[in-house]
Amino acid sequence: MNILKRFGSGSNLYTFPTDSQVSYTDNFASLVTKTVRLPGVNGGFSNLGAGPGLSPVGTVRADILLEFNDYVEATDKVASLRGMANYGLMPLYRQPLYGAEQFCFARLNDAQLQQAVQNTPHKRLKVPLVFEVPDPFWQRTCGYGFLWDDGTTTWDNGSSKWDGGSAAVLTGDGTFTYTNNGNYYSIPRIFITNSSGSNVTNIRIRRVVNGAAADDVAYSAALATGTYLDIDPLRRRVAVGPVGTNALQYFTSTTADWMRLMPGSNSLRVTISGNAFMYLQFMERFI
Repeated sequence: MNILKRFGSGSNLYTFPTDSQVSYTDNFASLVTKTVRLPGVNGGFSNLGAGPGLSPVGTVRADILLEFNDYVEATDKVASLRGMANYGLMPLYRQPLYGAEQFCFARLNDAQLQQAVQNTPHKRLKVPLVFEVPDPFWQRTCGYGFLWDDGTTTWDNGSSKWDGGSAAVLTGDGTFTYTNNGNYYSIPRIFITNSSGSNVTNIRIRRVVNGAAADDVAYSAALATGTYLDIDPLRRRVAVGPVGTNALQYFTSTTADWMRLMPGSNSLRVTISGNAFMYLQFMERFI
């Protein structure tokens, strides 16, 4: 069973009591299709083409059984659990049947009290919880990305750099391999850092499958020495640091997600005029 571990962070943190969970469901694999009937023909037309179904707004449901020794403890435990309503959008962690912890960003949607006298609610109470998840994927850190302020990594602490992972050395034309151990594709954030002493130009990154580009992004402006290019598909942002100047007008892509890392091994072919370094940040995702 998938067991909910905790919700929130910092001062807004609720840790679920050990062995308190009765049930668990989520709808992350309930995909939405876009197929419509056409007059006079069999079947229908898929507006998604050959692509997969789209994920709905996510929902995580779990029944939590609270047990009490007295009325004071009952009051405190119920108030603490229902206090999650104040947290807003926060990381929700679960322990899958096997492997490392996973998390999604959720907000509490419902925590109804169902008190029946015959069930002695002053001794035990089952509370059904419903969480809304705007981005319906369970994620796991994989060495190339981290959750901000998750207690395991801090900003530039000397061992886990903000740019994540090892640098790929870019000198003209090269192919680099990245492995996604999730069961769903991930979307990487890409940093290209120029400290070569001169400008670099003609930056292009392609994810190659069977010799063809499945994803293709390019940056047409010159990247000055001492700066870095930040391509952030999840936020739909392209910027040049360290100031963070908007540079979206120089960016092109061929797919809606800009760049994807499919489950398994991925080959990224990079072409560039000059010398630079490339870093990728991504989380492994599961449904």
